[in-house]
Amino acid sequence: MSGAVFNSGRWSAWCSSPAAAWALVVLCLGVYLPGFFSMPAVDRDEARFAQASRQMVESGDWVVPRIQDRARLNKPPLIYWLQASSAGLFTGGDIARDRIWMYRVPSLIAAIVVVLLTRRIGLAMFHPRAAVLGAAFIAVAPVFLWEARQARADMVLVACTTGAMLGLWLIVSRGATTARQLLLWGCVALGVLVKGPVTPLVVVLGAVVFTLGTRRYRWLIETAPLFGLSLLAAVVVPWQWIVTRRVSSDVLTRTAIDETLGRALSPMEGHAGPPGFHTLLVWVLLFPGCLCLGAALVLTVKGWWRAFRLTPCTRSLPARPEWFLIAWAGPSWIMFEIVATKLPHYTMPLYPALALLAARFVLRPRLLTRRVFSTWWGKFAARAWMLGAVVFASAGVAVFAYSLRSDSRPLLGAAAGLLGVPTAALFYVWTRRSWLARGLTAMHTGGIALAGVGGMLICAGLPRLPMIWTSRSVVGLLSRHDPAAARPIAAVGFEEDSLIFETRGRARRVREGDLAAWLERNPGALIVIEERLLNRRPELKSLGGTLGFNYSKGQRVLVAIAEARP
Repeated sequence: MSGAVFNSGRWSAWCSSPAAAWALVVLCLGVYLPGFFSMPAVDRDEARFAQASRQMVESGDWVVPRIQDRARLNKPPLIYWLQASSAGLFTGGDIARDRIWMYRVPSLIAAIVVVLLTRRIGLAMFHPRAAVLGAAFIAVAPVFLWEARQARADMVLVACTTGAMLGLWLIVSRGATTARQLLLWGCVALGVLVKGPVTPLVVVLGAVVFTLGTRRYRWLIETAPLFGLSLLAAVVVPWQWIVTRRVSSDVLTRTAIDETLGRALSPMEGHAGPPGFHTLLVWVLLFPGCLCLGAALVLTVKGWWRAFRLTPCTRSLPARPEWFLIAWAGPSWIMFEIVATKLPHYTMPLYPALALLAARFVLRPRLLTRRVFSTWWGKFAARAWMLGAVVFASAGVAVFAYSLRSDSRPLLGAAAGLLGVPTAALFYVWTRRSWLARGLTAMHTGGIALAGVGGMLICAGLPRLPMIWTSRSVVGLLSRHDPAAARPIAAVGFEEDSLIFETRGRARRVREGDLAAWLERNPGALIVIEERLLNRRPELKSLGGTLGFNYSKGQRVLVAIAEARP
């Protein structure tokens, strides 16, 4: 598709029409649904969230989430309420018929909402083409492709944060109305109920930096902060008060401190990383919107700093949308880099801002060609980006082909060959600067297609690889020896949360030293135990085993099913 088509008035009108929103919804469903229903529970967080939500329905206790007999208070309750409601709706109230995909539905809906909100913010800031392109970047970004299939809190958190930033920008650019204030503070309150202080921190840091950087202070009063705090208290305090009547307030306070200051000061559960961890990952997790991201950030910051430095301190600066996006992402990004605990999805609430900023500059190919892609490092980055698109799509073909039966694996070679021919042609024309100047938008459209197809094929193929779903294989072995699901189960060595979910909470973690006493209290029990531990327990009889890959620990594992010898 040529640049002239992208620049046509008809294309721009379509991007601002409801048809573009529906097209984005179709894109989301096309790339998110493969593997959505068939992928087993993923360790560790997804299995924990799903099990706690299941027990919420089973017990009727909608106040304190629990996994088996342990309270799970490290996350606020909204995500459990959403997942439990989803499972209850799809099972008709018979929770014994639930499946893991039912707990993923809130994340799927939240992912679609994020894409649509990104487009809405883009329409309020830039040209409609930039709005649709930025939303498409979010839809096919690898981190969103994965999190949309995960029964966790992060996707709902991103939706709340993006909605709050939309309300904030509308107040900044168009003035305050009751609806915009409700949008801002309602999303902040829901964000607190999803994952604590993340949404308020992103909103407050963005507002403070934008205010200081533009010397515009009056609009802060228009956000109605007292009304916002009152709404936040009305939403959050009742749940906290009810919980403190069920659980000690000291336990709740200690958990909150551990989940905030504890994660900030020391790595939790081994999730450490050096400064710059998120900055390196963004070039993979935001693909294909990452090509122009670096140039967009540098040029925007330089322009903002020049305007700030040259404008007298008594005058305010205009509310430029690029500057607002920098204020949204910049300070919070630095905060996440400083925090000791690092996981790839932590910076997801900032990705809509980055995607829109990149999309804005994609539509300025002459500027980027003159300043960036005419340099040797710019050409190198462009070629690496193109190679990454092909590698990602090829990886999708490889995973999907490998997941099929062995006699169909020749499909892998044929598909790789088909990808190789256009790739060679694209690399040839990519070396011509004039082609880049005319076709940068078309190039990103091709990148979106390759990223979407690659992610779709990877997620469609993963459920067909039994080695990585060890808990599902173990449950298959257990059902052979306990078809009525009546025997107690002890997990020794292999203690992943997916095993608890797949056994509907029957599997109990037992330390090796406590196994003998546990077996005395639970005669006839089955033991899920690693083979290396079984070999030194002569009182146990092996009933079979399975070889798998424990992706939580990154190692192969041989798990056996055993019982006590008579």
